[in-house]
Amino acid sequence: MPYFVYAFDKMGQNGVGKGRAKFVLDRVSCKGQILYRQGSTRLESCTGLEALQLPVDIDAPPADIHLNLQTPLRVKHQGHFVQKLDFSTLMRTALRRLSSVMASYGDGEPELPYRELIQQAQQIPTLNDQTRWHDWQRYSNRQQEAMQFGGLVGEICFGQVPARQRQLLCLAARLHLGKQTSFGLGQIAVEPP
Repeated sequence: MPYFVYAFDKMGQNGVGKGRAKFVLDRVSCKGQILYRQGSTRLESCTGLEALQLPVDIDAPPADIHLNLQTPLRVKHQGHFVQKLDFSTLMRTALRRLSSVMASYGDGEPELPYRELIQQAQQIPTLNDQTRWHDWQRYSNRQQEAMQFGGLVGEICFGQVPARQRQLLCLAARLHLGKQTSFGLGQIAVEPP
C-alpha cells in the first residue's frame, strides 16, 4: 500500500494524461477508516479486511438473476469479442478470473468442479437481454495513440441459475470480469446478491 500511495501522490504532482493535469491526493480510506491524509508521512494499517473465500455449497433452489453491466465488459470467446452474452461464456469468464486471482494472491487455484459448472451453465436460458456494445476510447501516452476499449453494457437476466453459480458470480463480480479490469472495465452488479 505505501508504494501505491506514493505513486498516486507523485502522479498528482507531475500530472496525468495528455494535458498533464495535476491533482492532490487528499486521503486514502478503507471501509470508513482513514489510512492516509495529505501531507502525512505515516500510513495507518487497515483493520477488518475481508478475504475472498469460495462459497460453501448451499441447498437453495435455482433462481433467476439480473445482471447490470455497469462498465464495458470485454469478453473474448474463440478469438472474438462477444457481442451477445450467454451464461456459459459468463461463467467461464468468472471462473477464469477467480482462478487467476486466487492462484496469484490467495491460497492457490481453487478446487472447483469446472467441467460440471460449465455443463450446468450451458443449460441456463437468457430471459431478457438489454445489452449493447459501447465503444470507449482512451489515449495511451506510452504508445502515443488512442486505444479502443469497447464492451457490453446494459442489463441481462438469466433464468433458474443454481445457487453455486450465483455465489461464484457474486464473488467474481467483486473483482470485475473480462479484459482491462485494471482500467475499471467489467464492473457488474448481480441481483439478487
